[in-house]
Amino acid sequence: MALQELRNGSAAAGGIIKTASREKLFDFSQPLFTERVVMAYPRAGGQAYRRLEDLNGKRVGVMAGWSYGDAFDQARKDRKFAAFDGDSDQQNLQLLKLGRLDVVLGIREPLQLALREGGYHDFALSAEALAANHSHLAINKHSQQQALLTRFDLALEGMRKDGSYDRLVRDFLNARRDD
Repeated sequence: MALQELRNGSAAAGGIIKTASREKLFDFSQPLFTERVVMAYPRAGGQAYRRLEDLNGKRVGVMAGWSYGDAFDQARKDRKFAAFDGDSDQQNLQLLKLGRLDVVLGIREPLQLALREGGYHDFALSAEALAANHSHLAINKHSQQQALLTRFDLALEGMRKDGSYDRLVRDFLNARRDD
């Protein structure tokens, strides 16, 4: 939904991963957050997932409409694995539990939370990140809002310097754990 509104030029959207195709359509802020994509998989499966190549030939649960970076997007396009679009981490983890998926991709913090809340003690998370993608505020290039992005970047830089940005992120992640 956010990407559709962004494409239409009717909204700005945060948490957008910059890809080569998106750079043609959108202007981006400085990075807001680094999303570390990890893989959840059954501990008993015998295979530890560490790299993109480990997904070859596998059934991979991903979030519908998400990009996990250019390398993943290209491997998906090349059909190195079968990607299944889910609506949530919880839905993908349920399919993993049922044996319909081999591995689930997700952002480390929300995926850890979903595992904990869902009682998925039989699953492991990859220690290394499959990808580390910067998320950004994005605005459609046709809206000509580069000045707004500049002001946003300056405010973000100020928050990082005074520590309020780190507190905001920490409080957000802690609140998600408490929900």
